[in-house]
Amino acid sequence: MNDFRPRIDPSLWSRHYDGPDPDAASAVFRASLDAARRAIALTAPFPAGPWLDVGAGTGAIAGAPGLEDLGVISLDRDVAMCSFARRRSGGRGRFVAADARRLPFPGGSLSGISAVSVAGDLEDPRATLNETARALKPGAPLIATFSSRYSVFGIATLLCRRLFFRPRGRRPPRYRAFSASSVLRAFRRSGLDPIAVVRYSFFIGFGPPGRERRIPSRPKESPGRIPLLSPLLARNFVVTARRRSARGGKPR
Repeated sequence: MNDFRPRIDPSLWSRHYDGPDPDAASAVFRASLDAARRAIALTAPFPAGPWLDVGAGTGAIAGAPGLEDLGVISLDRDVAMCSFARRRSGGRGRFVAADARRLPFPGGSLSGISAVSVAGDLEDPRATLNETARALKPGAPLIATFSSRYSVFGIATLLCRRLFFRPRGRRPPRYRAFSASSVLRAFRRSGLDPIAVVRYSFFIGFGPPGRERRIPSRPKESPGRIPLLSPLLARNFVVTARRRSARGGKPR
């Protein structure tokens, strides 16, 4: 489903979620999975119908604890990822290879959509957002995670990578970060009413690829007694929104 992300070996990608003792980069992906899982649980009860996980990769959402009964359909543009996710799940669930800008589902047919660690890979996030809104039932939730554009910890991590640990002769991969305000405006323009924004990943990554350490090594889920620092420090945020009804009413 990603517009410009190079094809990735699914077995290597799965280590972000399944490997032992994650490095700082893998810790971000696992934190995003946990944040999305908590956000999904808070949106229950769900409208009847299937739940779609967009950019599912190796199927981490479909196999996440507490979401087994959600009936998740895992969608990814990469056929190899879908095949790996199917094997990883033991054949349980449904896996679809398709582009998120053209979802193979009728309008108003999905009970919910999640998009975890996907937005930064998209060349045209607005087209994908409009398409997810089209496919959702009125009142159904969208849960999406984002990298924060103005995070001090995120900027420090990026500078460390570029100054000290950038492989010679290789350009760093492109990955888009967002401001929460721009995301919320885009949601509203697409017919999605935001109901919650939660920030997470309060740490700096320092070290070579694959061995990047977290500083602090045991970061807290929040900035403690100074919540006003949250937008400034957190590397990621998750947005929960609901599809606006045809009458333009507020989300429930």
